[in-house]
Amino acid sequence: MSSSPLAPPEHVVFLHKDTFDYLHSKEYRNGYKWIYSRDKDSTLKNMERRESVQDSERDFLDECLVKIPSILTLRKNLHLQHMAMMQEHQSTDSNPEGFRQHHWLPECLYKNVSKNEVMFEHWNRKLRRYYVVIDDKCAESVMRGSDIFAVGVIATNIPKLHYEINDEVSVIMMRLREGVTLPHGEESYGLDVAKKVIRGRFMPDTYQDLLRIYSQYYHIHFIANGVTNIERREIFRAELQHDVPAVSITESLYNGVERLNIYNNTKYFPQNMASMLAARALNVAPNHRILEACCAPGGKLTHISHLMNNGGEIVAFERSRKRTNTVESLLKLQNISNVKIFVKDFTQSIKKKLVEPASFDRILCDLPCTGLGNMNLFYPFSMGQVTQQSEYQHKLLDIALKLLKVDGELVFSTCSLFPQENEMNVAQLLEQYSGKLQLVDLHEEMEKLFGADNWIYNKSKPAWGHSEILKNNFNKRVIRFDPCLHEESIGFFMARFRKTAEF
Repeated sequence: MSSSPLAPPEHVVFLHKDTFDYLHSKEYRNGYKWIYSRDKDSTLKNMERRESVQDSERDFLDECLVKIPSILTLRKNLHLQHMAMMQEHQSTDSNPEGFRQHHWLPECLYKNVSKNEVMFEHWNRKLRRYYVVIDDKCAESVMRGSDIFAVGVIATNIPKLHYEINDEVSVIMMRLREGVTLPHGEESYGLDVAKKVIRGRFMPDTYQDLLRIYSQYYHIHFIANGVTNIERREIFRAELQHDVPAVSITESLYNGVERLNIYNNTKYFPQNMASMLAARALNVAPNHRILEACCAPGGKLTHISHLMNNGGEIVAFERSRKRTNTVESLLKLQNISNVKIFVKDFTQSIKKKLVEPASFDRILCDLPCTGLGNMNLFYPFSMGQVTQQSEYQHKLLDIALKLLKVDGELVFSTCSLFPQENEMNVAQLLEQYSGKLQLVDLHEEMEKLFGADNWIYNKSKPAWGHSEILKNNFNKRVIRFDPCLHEESIGFFMARFRKTAEF
């Protein structure tokens, strides 16, 4: 536990109680014994130091869930490299500063990330005169290397008549406490009817006053230090909120996550290693017809196109117009021409006759999930909501399989750690389509692709599925990265199916 309400978050600040109980249950942990075992070394024994869910000490899992991966990764644009080779031109471009070539994943560059001990241990000496307030989702982005855009700033103690820029500021996260009863009609608290700090509110001048007024209602944590790029009055102008960098981060809780000026770069794309492997797992060829069921934000979509050398055809679905605009901008930036996007919910794909059944060679279902594997300071989902999400995923997978050709293959992936959203979907599909659907051994495929010696996730750091849900060693055919064991990765799951007969 942090000794002060302002200290940096070192564990999950809030986890829904029934979710917390499940993650510490035998039902969950017995399925992943190679991770949660008392017989391993002392580090793994720490995972079992919690004797009961009532114990006040935080569990090792809760700490892992807020840690960012131990490496920061970029994906190279393989299509550009292919074009250079076709033109017999050898690029002399060097890697971005601090990044090295991954030794077995050709498109991956990485740099090591480590905890900034000074920021964690001596944060109280790092506090600046001024501060800006952000929410938990913005805080998660900052902890992973992002600067703060104006839309992410909720409030500040910078005076309204202060017209300077380049002010040093501390970045403070505030999140309403669970089940609190807020005072009514007290404007001095700066709270609106939605129980949030009012955007643009002038906050208490000192940290002591901030805690005195707000700490009983809010979780409050120090996240980073930075400098302002624009004046206070500009930060809260509505027309500037979305695309103006308001604060540049200068000191982060982690070393190696400094902001990269590559987000409009055609050569590199920031992406987790596990997400790169999902596109690789699809095993595409330049003449394939590909479908992606839920394509935003576009990282895996562009990667698949690169692997196809911009050939073949990719059909993608995204139900949000706003998110589709982001994907289309990325496609244009990377000069990709083999993608067609439907701005539709994927569930409408067959009903609206947008695509024909049994017409795709490969399908990627990187599906919406509750996202427990992707660093969460707050995780409000109950187990009932996890189950609802799993049912929706099953519906999407069922539709996708009907669109797959016989002998075609489908990759299913999520960034969740819950077996309800992962292994249970796999088991249900295998039972539903018994004799017509095969679960491909993804570890075997990765060993063929990258070399048996390189693929450690079937050996020293097993990335297997839940052994009590996927039995008879079928759990060793899927890939499940867990941040408690695979510190280089976010939590991530993937499985590959081969359709062996028409449904």
